[in-house]
This record gives sequence, structure tokens and C-alpha cells, in this order.
Amino acid sequence: MKNNIKILYFIFIVLFIVILFKFRDVYTFFLEKILVVNDKTIVFKDDFTNNYINYLEDEIKSFKELDNTSCVNASVIYRNPSIWYDEFIINKGIIDGINLNDYVLTKDGIVGFIYKIYDNTSVVSLLTNIDKGKSITVEIKNNQDSVFGILSEYDKLKNIFVISELTKNIEIGNEVVTTSFTNPYKNGLLIGNVIRIDEDNNGLSKIAIVKPITDYNKIRNVCVIK
Repeated sequence: MKNNIKILYFIFIVLFIVILFKFRDVYTFFLEKILVVNDKTIVFKDDFTNNYINYLEDEIKSFKELDNTSCVNASVIYRNPSIWYDEFIINKGIIDGINLNDYVLTKDGIVGFIYKIYDNTSVVSLLTNIDKGKSITVEIKNNQDSVFGILSEYDKLKNIFVISELTKNIEIGNEVVTTSFTNPYKNGLLIGNVIRIDEDNNGLSKIAIVKPITDYNKIRNVCVIK
């Protein structure tokens, strides 16, 4: 019995040595991919790993840019492709102090408001979700003057807003911001800039073509303001 155990131990040791030599290239591979610096920092030489590290660094930078004592930082956790420009879900809710109609920003500007709320998640209705039955009033800042119009359309292919019913002169480059005329938004939250001015179909007023300050296809981190 004891001889059998010794034989098994011997076989195990031999197999271990064979496996070690057989996979030494794999071991060397990992040593080449990982370099420890100052016993703390790990530098990866693999391109895929570097890309992932860069992605994480961008995420951290994005959160830092949103860092504000008056906001709740959150991340987008779900976005339905069929209603991509209507809404998305974030990972913060009632227990985080978020309420209905709180407005939602990226580091660039306003993107929407809290439409539905649950304990740990919330649904954000986007500014690009334009319901023609509910007009959104916006303000165009033209020097010292304020021109008000209706956010009436979003073209997802061109990534532009259309603002209609403008009865005063505006200029290319003017900022477009929210106004408290339309709840839940407050005054002065940046939406975008005017890039073109056209006559409307009846020739009685003008329409403004606006480039959003936010890329609605790349929203990952947001700030919820009460």
C-alpha cells in the first residue's frame, strides 16, 4: 500500500515537471505582459489591456468633471435601441435622494429630466424625446437680448435640433439654453449653439438649426440636479 502511494507521488511529481516545462512559454508570456513598478504600479504591455485602462481613465475623468456637491453622480446602465433618443435608465434612485423632475446633465450641458423613479434606478426622459403635443420653450441669447422659441424637432441622423416660431433676429453662434417657462428645467442650462437660420414655410417667422452641446450617442455618466 505504501509503495503504491510512493508511486503515485512520483507520478504526480513527474507530471508536474512535464506540465511546467510544457507551459513555460505561457508563463513567460504573462511575465512579458506584466511589469511591476515600485511594487505598486502595474504596467500592461498588451494593446487590448491598455485600451481598457484608457477607457477606465476616461470614466474617472468624466466623473471628476461632474463632481459637484449639489448633484448626484450616476451612470447609464440601460438604453433600449428602439427608444434610444427617448430615454435611458441610470443606477440611482429614491434611496440616493433623487426625485421626479430632477434635471439631468452631462459635463457639457442639459440632456433631460427624471421621468420615472424607483428605489435604486431612475428613468431619464431625454431632451431629444420631443412630443409635439407638449412644446418645449427655449431661449436664444443674442447679446443682451433674449429670443424665445419652440424646440420642435430633433433630427437624429444629423444630430440637430430645430427651433421654430422665432420672431426676433438671432445670429449664428448664439447659445440656446433652457427656460423656466417649461418645467422641469430652470433658466440657463446650455443646450447648444445656432449653426443656421432659415425662413419657415409661411415666411412669417424664422427657424434656427441648433447643434447640441452633448453627443446623445455617447452619454455614460450624468449628474442629477435637484
